[in-house]
Amino acid sequence: GNAARASSNADCEVPGFGDDSNTHASRTGFYELNKMKEIARSRLPKNNWLKGQLVAKMNRENSCNAYWNGSTVNFYREGSGCGNTGEIAAVFDHEWGHGMDANDVNG
Repeated sequence: GNAARASSNADCEVPGFGDDSNTHASRTGFYELNKMKEIARSRLPKNNWLKGQLVAKMNRENSCNAYWNGSTVNFYREGSGCGNTGEIAAVFDHEWGHGMDANDVNG
């Protein structure tokens, strides 16, 4: 189904400070993905993937989806009746989960 609408913020609008990467989606993603890693590290302290940097690409040119490509999580802009998937915590959690599944002890 279509991703729920998360906010009315323009995809690439910045709040008047910072550079062009300071968008609502990038700030939301930074918080949520780091929170997920923090929680997981408390339960899997020896997992090397959780100790590394996770690249998240926001405001990608498309809409209504997000994906894990084997090394990065990727989130699409608002459009086609869908909210920006880089502003929806459940979508972050889902895509991050693919990464965790690929990098757990069983691979």
